[in-house]
Amino acid sequence: MCLLAQRHFNIPWDQLGSLPGRGKRFDYRGTDGILECIFESKGTSHVGYQSKQIGGGIDKKNAHHARGEQFDLELIVSTFIGHGEGPPRIVLSDPDKNSFRRLYERGDIKYHRLKHYCRVLQFIGLPRSAYALNLYAYQYLARKHLIPRTIIDEQRDRNLLETITIDGDEFIGRWFDSWLPKESIRYKRLYGKEKKLGVPLFSGRRFVFQGLRRDIYDSGMTSEPFSQPLLTKPEIEKYQHFDQSVVSVFSDGTVMVFRQI
Repeated sequence: MCLLAQRHFNIPWDQLGSLPGRGKRFDYRGTDGILECIFESKGTSHVGYQSKQIGGGIDKKNAHHARGEQFDLELIVSTFIGHGEGPPRIVLSDPDKNSFRRLYERGDIKYHRLKHYCRVLQFIGLPRSAYALNLYAYQYLARKHLIPRTIIDEQRDRNLLETITIDGDEFIGRWFDSWLPKESIRYKRLYGKEKKLGVPLFSGRRFVFQGLRRDIYDSGMTSEPFSQPLLTKPEIEKYQHFDQSVVSVFSDGTVMVFRQI
């Protein structure tokens, strides 16, 4: 859903975030600077569930409208993962481009950029830095600029981080043996399924490196944290491999490297 929003609706990677508020509501909001968009994102391993997911999304859209909340684009996305003989399938449903009322009066592009990099810092394994940046974001929203440094010195956590070099650039992050947090209550059942997942063509353990390009990480310690431009498509495409493993680099400077040992 995030890739679709970026590629087909021109919503920058750092402008996708959760929708605040109470009651039934879509999962994500995003803007290309002109249009205000919301997305309901669902996934299933059973293709027969997609119709029910679309119906649930329509119920949420009706709840938004009942509260007087309408957007330029309101899109429901249901993704069938695909397994066995079933090919993956993405269903897009019920887009409505007739509304031009805006729900968001608070926050701007910079605020949502800061909130995005809070999630990035958690992604690479720096929760306390993420918390400090989150405080900075709220102070920015209140027009207060009281924190000279947003990324704090996480000596304990930083010692766990590793630096890898991909096509001449350094990325700082951490190797994980699961893409799910082991101690998470929310993902406990899914983590159990992941551990049982068998990959017939491969053997051994799977690892994933989650990191951020070092210069972008360092920009978080400036007076204007994470104000750098997003990476362009040519900049992203230059990154191909790390130690014979294929890499995925995204426009916010984050990277994922999967390895089977």
